Amino acid sequence: MSNHPVRRRRLVVASVVGWAPFLAACNPGARRPEGLQAEPLSVPRQAHAGESPGLRARLQGTLVAASGRLLTLNLSTGVSRLHALPGGTAAVTAVDAGGHLVRLHRRPIERDDWQLERVDAAGERQSLWRAPDDQRDPIRQPALSGDGGALAWVARPSQLPSGVGAEAWARQDWHVGALTLLSTASPSAPPRVPGVQVLATALMPHALSWLPDHQRLALITPGPRGERGQAVRGEVAWPDAQVELFHLPTGQRRRLGAGRQVWASVRGSTLMVASRGADAWSGHGPDDLRLIDPQQGDEPVSVKLNHRPAELRAVIGWLDDRYLVYRGAVTPGAPSGLTVGNSPLVGAKLLEAVKVMDVRTGEFLTVLEGVDPRSRLAVA
Repeated sequence: MSNHPVRRRRLVVASVVGWAPFLAACNPGARRPEGLQAEPLSVPRQAHAGESPGLRARLQGTLVAASGRLLTLNLSTGVSRLHALPGGTAAVTAVDAGGHLVRLHRRPIERDDWQLERVDAAGERQSLWRAPDDQRDPIRQPALSGDGGALAWVARPSQLPSGVGAEAWARQDWHVGALTLLSTASPSAPPRVPGVQVLATALMPHALSWLPDHQRLALITPGPRGERGQAVRGEVAWPDAQVELFHLPTGQRRRLGAGRQVWASVRGSTLMVASRGADAWSGHGPDDLRLIDPQQGDEPVSVKLNHRPAELRAVIGWLDDRYLVYRGAVTPGAPSGLTVGNSPLVGAKLLEAVKVMDVRTGEFLTVLEGVDPRSRLAVA
């Protein structure tokens, strides 16, 4: 019998050991932090030093956090609830007008077994749509409207780029795809919107966002000089990525300006736009945010924020044209901790916090602690 398999396993072990110092240097969060330990997905009992507890009274909306379990948090009262929902990975979650959860999720074993369901206060689940067995397709950049009535995502284009097979496209995180829409009221075969291409790259994780009227969709598209239809790594190939507004009833599209990520205001009219994508190595969020008001002229001018949050990791949402909800580092002196269930090659990361900032005054408040950076977070 050949000894090749044994030698191969030894080589892998030796390689991991040899890379250990490098991996440790790239993972400063591996050292357990000193001080109080944060409970996973916990609401702070009091505001931390430098924070503004009065900010909560001005907030409206619900924060949804999915990290092995699903938690909803009323931002105005600070009351949270854990939902016992079995199986799968939640991709996006919304709260409809009746207070019911609407979530798109998939089973962990079946990569493209997507299911859309509504969950009432008692935990009863109503299936709204499931990807047909013979029509399963990778779903990129899913976005639920605020009322949970419509779902948009980026699907594989009808014609793949030259030299890219279907399996390779499914594995790629860098591609341009076709806009696809589905109504939860009549979830028939989801139609692709002809001629609408959307950037759905790993560096641009927020390419679709519904406006509060649920009739308009903000999206990130290749600019006129973009490498349309080609699967490329990194954002450099899209120097003129742009924000467009798509009106569903008429099919009209309108260019709003440059941008690589977009968040429409919940109960507002403006768009939060990032001029840079997320960092592929650290996973940190955009560091240059601007506001665009679609109602200002044919091509509105973007405006910088009065205040920018410190230690920003990722934008979660934009509320009432004023409040930025984001994931970031914990406030000094606040409880911290390390993630669990980590890859042995990457190791543990520092737990983070969800914060809200008033971009007009600079006031901020931690609303959720013990947040795993891998959590899926949304506001409604």
